[in-house]
Amino acid sequence: MEEARQVIAGGTVQVLVVEPYDADGTPCAPFISELRRRGSRILVFAYTIPRQTASQDIAALFHAGANQLLQEGMDDARWPLRAALQAGRDAGVIDDVIGAIRAVAPDTLRPLLETCVRHPEHTSSVSDAARMIGIHRRTLHDRLVAAGHPAPFRLRNWCRVLLAVRLLEDSTRTVVSVALRVALPSEAALRHLLKRYASLTPRDIRTGGEFDRVVRMFAEVVQVSSTTSGRRPSTRTAAARRTPDDIDEPHAALRRVAEPECETSAPLATPLRARLPCPDPPLGARHHARTSC
Repeated sequence: MEEARQVIAGGTVQVLVVEPYDADGTPCAPFISELRRRGSRILVFAYTIPRQTASQDIAALFHAGANQLLQEGMDDARWPLRAALQAGRDAGVIDDVIGAIRAVAPDTLRPLLETCVRHPEHTSSVSDAARMIGIHRRTLHDRLVAAGHPAPFRLRNWCRVLLAVRLLEDSTRTVVSVALRVALPSEAALRHLLKRYASLTPRDIRTGGEFDRVVRMFAEVVQVSSTTSGRRPSTRTAAARRTPDDIDEPHAALRRVAEPECETSAPLATPLRARLPCPDPPLGARHHARTSC
């Protein structure tokens, strides 16, 4: 354990593979807990041997803060190991974002926010997000407005921003891969989202230190307004505040980026008669015309 502490103190370790016990028979779970208490973001893999490692030892490692499981003879080959590394990195990022959300967001928002962070691909619309937490989208919108919170689509987009900023801090990830990871259709959509909500570009985020600042910005957004908290708006007020983006649509600007405009506009304003081919004259009329000529 002491050797591992010395190597980690050097600041060059990104991945740590541990077994339930070290060579001296000392449990490794307390060491992982110590790393997490210090705020370490090292990716920790729990390495086990099937039919030899007790289930309680595996549970102890994950309870202490391990990110991913590696099984001897199954996950230690080239491609499974690469997939496990990617999944472990994503799990570590998600844990960081959810930990930041729990520190600043009210309890009433956590189910929605955590669902949007864990499953961005399944919460691309407000209806999908509401369905994931077992509530109707209109009920979700009315409850948030009554409590003085932002609209659901804004909270969902903030989750995308937090997740994207944390992912972009990893220089090995491309901007396109991060956009796809947060369920955006293109790099341009991601750039627009970051600029609109956090006034940042991917280059700004690569320098590091921006995640904490974005979390503080998010904390200001989710503060409950003292003038609206505890009051439920009337049906007319709620309907007046509701916009197409609030109800079910992605952000209008993102939709414009995702759906390119048509290159040529169809002549929809042309009268129907002008667009239909003229019918041929009757046969007798054609014959009369030829004879007269």
